[in-house]
Formats: sequence, C-alpha cells, structure tokens
Amino acid sequence: LVLPGRFIATAEEHGLMAPLTTFVLTEAVRWCRRWRIAGSPLSVSVNLSIATLSDVTYPDTVADLCASHDVGPGEVVFELTESALARDSTVLLDIVTRLRLKGFRLSIDDFGSGYSSLEQLRSLPFTELKLDQHLIRDAARDERSRLILRNSLDLARRLKMTTVAEGVEPQADL
Repeated sequence: LVLPGRFIATAEEHGLMAPLTTFVLTEAVRWCRRWRIAGSPLSVSVNLSIATLSDVTYPDTVADLCASHDVGPGEVVFELTESALARDSTVLLDIVTRLRLKGFRLSIDDFGSGYSSLEQLRSLPFTELKLDQHLIRDAARDERSRLILRNSLDLARRLKMTTVAEGVEPQADL
C-alpha cells in the first residue's frame, strides 16, 4: 500500500498530476453511475491539482466526461487543495467559476489549517466546507478549538454550504 503522501509529490515532480487526476475522476464518475443504477445514488469527490487548475478548457472537458457517463455535474464535488488555493490567479478564478456555472460543486479542503481563509470563502464560489481533521480532533478536548469549530459550522450554514468533517473517529469527536 502506497499512501498519497508518498506518491503525490513524485507525481507532481514528474508532471503526472493532470493524467493522474483524469484517471481518478474517470473512475469516480464510472462508480458514481454504477451506484446510482444500483439504487444508491452517491456523489463523488475528487481533489484538483494545480496542474488541472491551469487549463482553461478543464470545465468543458470534465462536463463532457460526465455527460459521456450519464453523470450530472451536481453529483461531482471538486476539492481544491491548499496549494491550489495559495495561487493568486485570475485563471484559477475563471476555472472554478466555470465549473460552478456548469453545476459542479466545489469544496474548500482542509479548512481551518494552512492557506484556507475567509477571503477564499468570499471570493470563490464554494458549496462545501471540508473541515480539517486537526480542528475536529482538538475540539473534543480544547474549548478554543471547539469554539472555532462551532463558528466555522455556523458560518457554513449561513453561507448555505455543506460541511464535511475529516477524521471523525472516536465518539468524542462526533
């Protein structure tokens, strides 16, 4: 078993993130359709890399991919990673806006750590707030973390965003 932390950096270093993302997205869309046909309609989430977010044709490409597999764009959530969000780019804004206009959902990944910020919530058309596992884990035992978590959840609700909590394992975290 090779975990993402070991191979992602190597794939990025060798310019393989775009084809890897295409492969993962294609498989995710295929499974999304299979689950729906089997009576379990589930959405799928796929991380987008910096390489993907520099191609202005990407929204059209993924819309065509989904259409060819009879999967609606609302069934796909694209997660933007910290490194992708750290870029200050009009191309990034154009791509994510076009993805939203096509009906895809967008998630800000690892919210509560690193580069994720309130400015990104304001300026990019996110539909989902994915709370970082450290924020979740610390909230069970730390009052300050719990307050930050509560306020993040309240903010997401007020912005009409879905929330996802990473790393909820023990009952105390739930």
